[in-house]
Amino acid sequence: MKRLSSFAVCVAFVLPLEAHASDDDLRRVATAWAQRRASLSGIRLRVEGMAVVPKGTLTADPELRIAGEVPPTDYLSPERRLFVLDIAGFRSRIGSEREGFSFAKGEFASEYSQAVSDGKRQRWLRPRDKNPVQRRDPDLVVDDSVPTPTAELLLEAVDYPMYYACGYVPTATRPLTRDLRSTPVEIPGLEKITTRDVQGHRAVVLHTGWKGARGDITEELTCDLGRQGAILRYQISQSAMPLLVTDISLQSIQGYWIPKSWTTTHYGSHKGQSRVIKSYQMAIVQCEMNPSFTSEEFEIPMNAGQLIRYEDSTQLYRIAPDGKTLVPVQDANDPASGGWKTIALFAVSFGVALAGVAVFVLARRRHVRPAVQ
Repeated sequence: MKRLSSFAVCVAFVLPLEAHASDDDLRRVATAWAQRRASLSGIRLRVEGMAVVPKGTLTADPELRIAGEVPPTDYLSPERRLFVLDIAGFRSRIGSEREGFSFAKGEFASEYSQAVSDGKRQRWLRPRDKNPVQRRDPDLVVDDSVPTPTAELLLEAVDYPMYYACGYVPTATRPLTRDLRSTPVEIPGLEKITTRDVQGHRAVVLHTGWKGARGDITEELTCDLGRQGAILRYQISQSAMPLLVTDISLQSIQGYWIPKSWTTTHYGSHKGQSRVIKSYQMAIVQCEMNPSFTSEEFEIPMNAGQLIRYEDSTQLYRIAPDGKTLVPVQDANDPASGGWKTIALFAVSFGVALAGVAVFVLARRRHVRPAVQ
């Protein structure tokens, strides 16, 4: 954790005049993504970086209960990710270490989470002892329900580039499904295709758009034609004002062009002007292509004493000392309703509840134009 008096993130991304692209360009991009997915069995990444909350960004939030500018200076905190994707087995895991803001206390505190999916079901682990901001949430959320074909993986935009490395391209209009079969062979709302010279490379820009409640929404993916269709930029704007921008620099590992580092910037509106509300600087520090996997990498065991909830229920349970029995509790912090003195009498099974996984999903357009294949 660090505090600096000032901080600025500047990324050079030259956007010359655009030219119209052809269906052949779109076909090349879609084919490159498909070939990436077909040639990889999986990937394991370690990512590190920093998150920045600019000075005063949280001051006007209605949930804030303290006076003065919040944060008083630009606030920097470390970010760490462990990303494991088993493409062949449709399994994934994202481990996250970061800091979150407590509006009740007016301070930042550590956050730790693990999210796993076996292609059908998901579990989220957020130990209460490692997440002081979320003390009233369960340790473990379990979604063991049979998912619909469109059941989505819950992802943050800052984590999209980790999926880009594998040929999966989640966007606001095209989120990934849990079985990883939602591939970008269709571009929802695709309005036009243009080309640009970016960083000395010819790039194809896929433009989509739809009507939002507060203005027209546009979404752009900038893809490097000469480097396997790798994503260079992802941007969402509203009425020509940016909402989200991710800029990516690339590296070649074992013949694959994958992200080396990226910046993700979220914008808000302040007095009619666009301003940064949070930004990230992330970099891959370790990469394994086509690694061997263990079943434990995609499991989250239940432990005695954990507080759990199922995704389709509001009922909280505590896992008894036998690690199997579920003891109903009324309040996460009420020992009289199934706390430590009571759970010795029972045993626990499983539980589910989604605890603070930020999801960036915007409204989707109904009309879809298939990409050329």
